[in-house]
Amino acid sequence: MSREVSATAPSGSVIAQDPSAGTAVAPGSGVDLVVSSGSAQTRQIDVPTLSGWGLVVLACLFALNASKRLRRRRK
Repeated sequence: MSREVSATAPSGSVIAQDPSAGTAVAPGSGVDLVVSSGSAQTRQIDVPTLSGWGLVVLACLFALNASKRLRRRRK
């Protein structure tokens, strides 16, 4: 299996296969799949200045942000 950027197929969708659909193959034969990794679009965000912050404080901020993202995904 390999992954490929696709502007039209959502992430996780099979976008190509070999052999193609409908082809007869021997039992146990392999099938190569190409799975979409989604769009190549990137977002730009503003990164705050973090110099001078303690490592423990930064780790806590990172953990809080990660937990917020997890909660949003579960909804």
